[in-house]
Amino acid sequence: MNDTIYVAVDTVFRVVPLDDTFVMLQAESSLLTKSISVGDILTLIGMLGSVIAFCWQLHKTRKERKENLRSSWFLDVVVQPNMEMINEFYDKIINDTDLKINDLSDRYESGGAAKDLNTDLAKYQRNLKDEIKTSLGHFQALVKASEPAIFNEIELVLDDLVDIVTTWLDGYEDYNKGSVKSKALNNKQQFISKLYSGWNR
Repeated sequence: MNDTIYVAVDTVFRVVPLDDTFVMLQAESSLLTKSISVGDILTLIGMLGSVIAFCWQLHKTRKERKENLRSSWFLDVVVQPNMEMINEFYDKIINDTDLKINDLSDRYESGGAAKDLNTDLAKYQRNLKDEIKTSLGHFQALVKASEPAIFNEIELVLDDLVDIVTTWLDGYEDYNKGSVKSKALNNKQQFISKLYSGWNR
């Protein structure tokens, strides 16, 4: 009886008979005694590097695809359908502000009482501020629900618009029949830019 058996994961043993009854297990070889060459190690490192690079590229591609879908959804579903409303909002603010400053300026030049003019101006500025803050309320709610960071940026732009029209109206005494249009349109450009540039991260 001269058989080979495996009794450990890394060692091969041979059965050596001592007599008719007893046998002895003699270690024949270790599976771990084989040497690994430097080439084998480099090949293994290369394979691991390839697997890591593949996994990283796959993760990056999935992330980009997810961002592209998200940005497309935001622009197609939230922004584009509301562009006409945004344009109408800015047109109304420009027209209303120009009409009011013309009215105040004409009344001032014709000798209107400063107290009455300033009271009227303060009331109009409060109403205009409320209008700016609430006119795009539905749109702002959509932006806030889907992209809070972009919502914060457009809120700052609308705050700037309040400052622009308030400052413009405050100067009714020195008003030279100009228009707030250029400043308001510049603000509108910033507003729209924030909606689109949020995806050029």
